[in-house]
Formats: sequence, C-alpha cells, structure tokens
Amino acid sequence: PYTLVKDHRTGCETGDISKVMDGGLDDFINAYLAWNAQEKSQK
Repeated sequence: PYTLVKDHRTGCETGDISKVMDGGLDDFINAYLAWNAQEKSQK
C-alpha cells in the first residue's frame, strides 16, 4: 500500500510512517519553523 505522511502547509513529506509514529518529527518541525518565519516576514 502507498503510505505517506505530509504537512500540506509546509509541503514536508515522508514515506517513513514508522519513524514519524515513533516521534521522528524533526523534519516536520524544522519545515514548520521555516514556513512560520516566512509567513511572519510577509506580514
């Protein structure tokens, strides 16, 4: 089966669901922080 975890706000995605479910959120957190900083700078 096709498996994917994706944050639609940042576009960050991974096919390693086990890593995410085990708490491997660093890529998603870093992508969110970069996205959030960009959003704030545009205001």
